[in-house]
Amino acid sequence: MKKSFLFVLVILFALFLSNAVFAFPPSSMVNPDSVQHTPTLPLVKSVVISVLTSNGDTLPPMTLIPGKVYPVGKTGQSIRVSDFYCHWMIKGKPVNFSREEKNPAIRVTVLKNDSVLYNSWAFKTMPYFGMSKMMGHTDNQSQKLYFALLSYDGLSWSKDDEKSKDK
Repeated sequence: MKKSFLFVLVILFALFLSNAVFAFPPSSMVNPDSVQHTPTLPLVKSVVISVLTSNGDTLPPMTLIPGKVYPVGKTGQSIRVSDFYCHWMIKGKPVNFSREEKNPAIRVTVLKNDSVLYNSWAFKTMPYFGMSKMMGHTDNQSQKLYFALLSYDGLSWSKDDEKSKDK
């Protein structure tokens, strides 16, 4: 009796999933391989990020200018932000999927004594996104930092990108 009930439950769940998959018309699904990604990354004048330490402390928000190095509280580490994406997506490597501000993110490089410890990301839509080996994180790091992109200012595109957009 229990096995047949479980079997029926599995079949119903499978039917539910198949209907959920086909609930969206194919025209609403985007194949990332069929989209021309932006040839250059947008620029930002500054970003505001929040830092969460591995022991759960949230540090005060930091306003950062891309390319400059800033100390992170009393952690003994510093960070540098670069490579802003307005529609971050992974396709073997990070790409800027479009000019739309759908998944804003900025690369965060964590340093100690001017040496790179690891790279991570600060996302606006996924605060404190967990670091993984795919993003350059190793298991033996004693001081892990997690980031959230709170805001950004001065979003612009290079003149070369503007010309390629018009083609």
